[in-house]
Amino acid sequence: LLRNAFKNFLVVRLIDNCCKSSSRKASLMSHAEVSIHRFDSPCNQICDQIMDNLDEMIWSLALPDLKPIYFNAAAIKFFQRSRQELMEHRHLWLEAIATEDRRKIQQELEKAQKTDLSIFTYRIQLPTGKLRHFHARLKVFKDSSGLPIRLDAIAYEVPSDNASDRDLCDIPQANIDLEIDLEIDREQVDLNSDLIEDLTGDLTGDLTGNLTLLNEELERQIGENHRNLRDKESRNLAILHALPDLLLLLKPDGTCIECIIPSGCDKAKYLPIQHHISEVLPPETLAAQLKLYDQAIATGEVQIYEHQLFKFGKLIHEEVRIAPYCKDELVVIVRDITERKETEQQLQNLTDRLTLALKSAAIGIWERDLVRDQLVWDRGMYELYGVSPEQFTNNRLTWLNYVYPSDREIIESASQLALQGKKDYDIEFRIVLPNGSIRYIQAYALLQRDAEGIPQRFIGINFDITERKIAETKIIQTARQLANTNHELESFSYSVSHDLRAPLRHMNGFVMALQQQLQKHEALNDPKVEHYLQVIAKSSQKMGHLIDGLLTLSRYGRRSLESTQISVRVLVDEAIEILRNEPNYNPMVKFSIGDLPVVIGDPILLQQVFCNLIGNAVKFSRTRANPYITIDSLPDQTIRIQDNGVGFQIEYAEKLFGAFQRLHNEREFEGTGIGLAIVQRIVQRHGGSIWAEGYPERGATFFLKI
Repeated sequence: LLRNAFKNFLVVRLIDNCCKSSSRKASLMSHAEVSIHRFDSPCNQICDQIMDNLDEMIWSLALPDLKPIYFNAAAIKFFQRSRQELMEHRHLWLEAIATEDRRKIQQELEKAQKTDLSIFTYRIQLPTGKLRHFHARLKVFKDSSGLPIRLDAIAYEVPSDNASDRDLCDIPQANIDLEIDLEIDREQVDLNSDLIEDLTGDLTGDLTGNLTLLNEELERQIGENHRNLRDKESRNLAILHALPDLLLLLKPDGTCIECIIPSGCDKAKYLPIQHHISEVLPPETLAAQLKLYDQAIATGEVQIYEHQLFKFGKLIHEEVRIAPYCKDELVVIVRDITERKETEQQLQNLTDRLTLALKSAAIGIWERDLVRDQLVWDRGMYELYGVSPEQFTNNRLTWLNYVYPSDREIIESASQLALQGKKDYDIEFRIVLPNGSIRYIQAYALLQRDAEGIPQRFIGINFDITERKIAETKIIQTARQLANTNHELESFSYSVSHDLRAPLRHMNGFVMALQQQLQKHEALNDPKVEHYLQVIAKSSQKMGHLIDGLLTLSRYGRRSLESTQISVRVLVDEAIEILRNEPNYNPMVKFSIGDLPVVIGDPILLQQVFCNLIGNAVKFSRTRANPYITIDSLPDQTIRIQDNGVGFQIEYAEKLFGAFQRLHNEREFEGTGIGLAIVQRIVQRHGGSIWAEGYPERGATFFLKI
């Protein structure tokens, strides 16, 4: 069709230049108008219909002055301007670009003119102030001398929540450089005598001379029209090459006239159609689509719908656009939207979860526009502050009126620190509800900046922490009361222990005096009397040891800490040396000492810790033939003291650290049961922890972290 139209166009122009008769010329010019229409209509009309039925914005600009050449229907609809306005006022499309992205656009335009291609993401601001995110592809065409003459652009909208972290460069190249085989066979026009004879028929031989004279002008005009056609086709093909869609030319009954499958990786998304769309559609989907074909023909309007198909072993989502081309033909554009549907479903799932979380946690979301000084609240914020949207003016001063007066400085300081990039916006403050009650609020916010680093807006949340603050206050009060009680108990135990020593000394003294008197009068011959006196003496001695332990425990709890940096290896060596000087020390015990850390603490108190722990290990391993004790540390600096002694039942591990608690018979192993309680008290005062593991007859291991 295009080839024949082109031939008709040439002949009419030829006749127009040759004819001398005005009446004959008028007649032929009428034929020329028809031929020109035939030449221009089929190819351009189908391209215009395809581009006007796309969601993508498509436009062309002349270079270097960026004068508009073309805008498709999607661009006209989005910019909310007529095609004439966009063509006449070149600044309109530039003004729609978000202010912070205009420098970026300028850079991308310069890049495209240097490299012929630029792919990027930018934002457009609607008259309502809302921002929309787009991916764009710019293609520059140059003349024979290499100067840029035209820029073609195609842009499509992407969801705003992932526009900042997606890049068009990640889209497969075949998805951008889509090759659509629309190459039209152009035959070189042969102005030979056969063509002239065939088309002019009744022209006289005089025309031959005129044809010869006008041949040079005719060739010039043909060449100019040919170049215009080639430029327009290049622009249209460049646009179509960027589409990842299946293009179909169909009859209303579904017969396929033309099937154009995208190239590259998008080619695998579609099945070729040889004769009829029933080759790829199941019966129920086919029936629904044929119905839409008839509707498109009847109404002359584009029909858009979505369907699901099982292809290549999985469920595929497709969007179908049906545009009437003429009385008995349709242009159908099929796009695979599976990824978009999956993303939408994931976003919906996240939205549902977020909604549930916000409702269950009574969280309010707010946004503060720093440029326009506007504050936007969601429903949760109004509920938190006990006001209705009608009662609230969307500005910062209105909000601050609800903040407890002395806490307003906290908010201002947090805002300034966040704007300076010194600290995250994370604060607690009080608000006063309309009924006069005071609530505690926790606020978190993120600061968004433009490409130049200029702050644009805060987006944050508020949630009520009043119950938590009340609980914290009660805990603090309870902790203070407990600390006071413990202090009183320690003072009491110290006083009691100290006061018990005097009568205990008197008891021991009178027992010894009684023994001496009985011996003097030879009255100790009775074994029972001697046994009674021995029991009294041992019991008083044991009570003395218990009182000494209690005093020691109280003293270590009351003593102020004098922290310094000290090597644990030094403390361990000193403790072993002290134990070796005791009369009951077992010289058979072997020590294995590994790497030990350096800690911060009170050297005197920590010395007591290691004396008690190592002393216990020596005592409870003395029944072994080859007693050994290993002292080392774990990778996280936890100190470990391990022996091969009698061990203990693991279920009683917590009982080890109780005052006067014993897990072994006193006749087997002496002691008061106060040593490990002292160890735990000292470790806790250092902010550390201690625990034990053990098994009967397999030894015990104590872990210490300071």
